[in-house]
Amino acid sequence: MKRLYFLLPHPDAACQAVTELAAAGVRMDHIHAAAHYGSDIPCVDQATLLQTSQFGRGVVLGLAVGGLAGLLGGGLTMLYPPPSFKLGTLGLLLCVVLGAVLGAIMGGMLAHDRLNPEILPYEGAILRGAVLLIVDIPSNQVRIITELVRLHHPEAVPYIAPSPRAQTTEDLHLK
Repeated sequence: MKRLYFLLPHPDAACQAVTELAAAGVRMDHIHAAAHYGSDIPCVDQATLLQTSQFGRGVVLGLAVGGLAGLLGGGLTMLYPPPSFKLGTLGLLLCVVLGAVLGAIMGGMLAHDRLNPEILPYEGAILRGAVLLIVDIPSNQVRIITELVRLHHPEAVPYIAPSPRAQTTEDLHLK
């Protein structure tokens, strides 16, 4: 699956594009919109927290860092126990799990207000009233769907989710 982004100038254009995408066979649960808070776009569901923020990345990173911190703390407590205290294997496992859970919670809390890097270049346009359509489609349909949207909406700015090798936003925009 590939994630495509189309920046459309206003909600009416976004609704027209959604209708055309649905007619082309794109499932409605694979189309979401990121718009300014309070914008009413009845034709499509609003993008979720996982699609518009770094919440998922924060949880995963917090889980890993917290688990490692729990392992390190538990391991040090096993190697250098305080007087009259002994931490066994079960205690070490509890430290790892507790560290991972707390890390995931903290990571999610810290990242939920940070915009997804794929959406960040469009933040200004979204704040001015534009609508960013987020469309998940099979990889073999990228060109077809992009050309369909460009044909009916030449003002739309298409964008494919970046690959790890992409360096700048200019590298990522379709030509």
